Amino acid sequence: MNKQQELAAWPYLEWRSIYNESDGMKLYVRNNGVGPALVKNVEMRLEETEMANLDSVFQRLMGTTRFPHLSGSIENRVLPAGESVNIITIKNVEFAERVFYELRSRKFEFDICHESI
Repeated sequence: MNKQQELAAWPYLEWRSIYNESDGMKLYVRNNGVGPALVKNVEMRLEETEMANLDSVFQRLMGTTRFPHLSGSIENRVLPAGESVNIITIKNVEFAERVFYELRSRKFEFDICHESI
């Protein structure tokens, strides 16, 4: 019975980045599990160097943080099962394409530490 209860509350978080010319670029986290997840912390690495936050990632990728974008954090948030949250949204096609391909080609890692509620 306890095992069934654990599996019924099992969150499974995945992150993904997508790009297309009409919508721009997004990096989002989705809970594909069957229970809510409490996100404790997030660690980001670019080319095996730990990054303190998204601004440090953008500075290293683009040489600046001054370009049109929205960014957010999921730390200390509850992500319900089946829900997703955008971490980065860039509508400007020029910047969106550049960030998307830089993240892919420069070994970007995004680790999410979470707990089941």
